Amino acid sequence: MDDANQLARRVGTYLAEHQCLAGIDRLLVGFSGGADSTALLLLLRQLGLPLVAHHIHHGLRGPDADADAAWCRQFCATRDIPFALHRLSIPDLQRPRESTEAAARRCRLQLWGQLCTPRDAVALGHHADDAIEDLFLRLARGANATGLTGLRPRRQIHGIHLLRPVLFCSRDELRHYLLAHGIGDWREDHTNADPVHRRNAIRHRLLPAFR
Repeated sequence: MDDANQLARRVGTYLAEHQCLAGIDRLLVGFSGGADSTALLLLLRQLGLPLVAHHIHHGLRGPDADADAAWCRQFCATRDIPFALHRLSIPDLQRPRESTEAAARRCRLQLWGQLCTPRDAVALGHHADDAIEDLFLRLARGANATGLTGLRPRRQIHGIHLLRPVLFCSRDELRHYLLAHGIGDWREDHTNADPVHRRNAIRHRLLPAFR
């Protein structure tokens, strides 16, 4: 548990170093129910920050997505964490020749824009392993030097403040934090193991070879 408390302190220091909370009164935490977002939610709560957990149901994955939403609602209710559920229908909102992943990102950003006030920030559970994967994706697209900077602790897009408070953490650190708090039943999106998606191929095939 000491290691878990230490991680919360490190997150607080990281937020302060990057001035992530300057001018921010409330955090809207993207909460999918996966290990990363679950750890993020608990870390921010442990720091005593004002927050609301927001779960976005994309209208994909059928009963699995419904189960994710139900789990997230119950998780927050048990811990007295404010919770909001939003439903999107990505298949209906997807543009011609737009990938499902790109459509989901676009629609999520539009939703955050509708939910946020100027003094709100959206906290996302991206971590160090995501940053590495993102770098390889950008290399594959031929990004220039600016594009290769990738994920950042704080960024503003279309007036929306996006924060990544655990960007310095590894995936394993976040899972160890949850296990230290007796949480091991987080949700798993089985599509994350399908190498047909480029990010998954990098995660499960390319990066293990590099390591």
